[in-house]
Amino acid sequence: MSQAEWAKNWKRINKHRKATTRDAKNGDAKRWSREVGSEAQYSPVNFGDDNAVRELELRCIEQGIMIRSTQNKRTYYLYAGFPVGWCCGTITSYVHAEWHQSGGVIHGRPICEKCLKMKPGVQL
Repeated sequence: MSQAEWAKNWKRINKHRKATTRDAKNGDAKRWSREVGSEAQYSPVNFGDDNAVRELELRCIEQGIMIRSTQNKRTYYLYAGFPVGWCCGTITSYVHAEWHQSGGVIHGRPICEKCLKMKPGVQL
């Protein structure tokens, strides 16, 4: 099945959307993103609702740079041009998205330059 034939079904990942505006202002979102077993956090200021996150992650799949492609999953990254959230305690303008053939599930998260550079083949 070619990439164009894969279904596209966006999935909300709660752990990356738990930060509220209050959490962002008091530093909790940043702290959560750098702790052991960290969970990158979308900015609640720039992504007040799920539709904004959905649009960004779909844009990552459609216009981003492919990192890896296997028979069952494709991964991409995209420079959004504005801060999307926190990863490793750093505000970042990059998003990372995975697209799974099984069910066409798409989900993503903010990703910092440091984490992107650790992925084989990524050159920023």
